[in-house]
Amino acid sequence: MFANAPTKMRESGALKLRVGDLVEMNPAAMLNGGGLALVMAVCEEKELKGLHEVRYLKDDYEIMADDMIDILRVVSRHEGR
Repeated sequence: MFANAPTKMRESGALKLRVGDLVEMNPAAMLNGGGLALVMAVCEEKELKGLHEVRYLKDDYEIMADDMIDILRVVSRHEGR
């Protein structure tokens, strides 16, 4: 197993993230460290299932992140739809 993997591994796409969800990032997996981030875009392509564009709240840093290792959990769901 990877050193930066969360203790509980999940399937890609299992978090069912949507644009606007607030997520907690894995500090061991991300160069920008941990913290909270907003999901800005969700990849719809089958080959990229589980990849999301996120923006850190602490410094507006935007990056692609996967929901298996990079994103630890959903802090708050966007319910605007």
